[in-house]
Amino acid sequence: MFLNGLHTTPAGAVINGGEEYKDQPLIFRDQVARFSEVGPGKKYASIAQLESKMSSGEENTGVRPVKVPIPPLAENTLRWGADNPVIRLAEIYYMLAECKWRAGDRAGAADLVNAVRKRNFPNGVDPNPATAANLDQNRFLDEWSIEFLAEGRRRTDLIRWKVFTSANWWDHQASGSNHLNRFPVPTEAISGNNNLAQNPGY
Repeated sequence: MFLNGLHTTPAGAVINGGEEYKDQPLIFRDQVARFSEVGPGKKYASIAQLESKMSSGEENTGVRPVKVPIPPLAENTLRWGADNPVIRLAEIYYMLAECKWRAGDRAGAADLVNAVRKRNFPNGVDPNPATAANLDQNRFLDEWSIEFLAEGRRRTDLIRWKVFTSANWWDHQASGSNHLNRFPVPTEAISGNNNLAQNPGY
């Protein structure tokens, strides 16, 4: 489920913004830009002048995914302790599909990807199924990103496919800095253990 458009409570009351749209109805947009800065006397004269990049979002930027049900107010004690999946069957299918793809069995990989995709379409009729011919690296990365949107694994997938520092997307330019494939060791950890050394490049 995605929250898009006017943001309301479950009872239907309008929720106002608290930052760029303070005391105004908060409307989630499927766009990223500084729309609050467009208009007469503001920074931008028109929307056409806006740039879209990660750092230019505001409080209404982007639809909000809700992938794990949120308990209702009647079960308020559960609202911040809801069960969250650690691993999903779709992830097992995609891991096996990736193994088959890397081993050269692209048809077998496509079958597994399609087994997951078909549930998203009426009557299971997929308008763009994966095939041995179209399931290349980019399609595979797209499938991972679509199925696991907002589940916190995108960086890991890009590193595994060796494109995190070598490819361009949206406002990200390839850096070629392979040390970024590793996280820095937290300062607190290094301070607590003299045997630890920072990862090179940080």
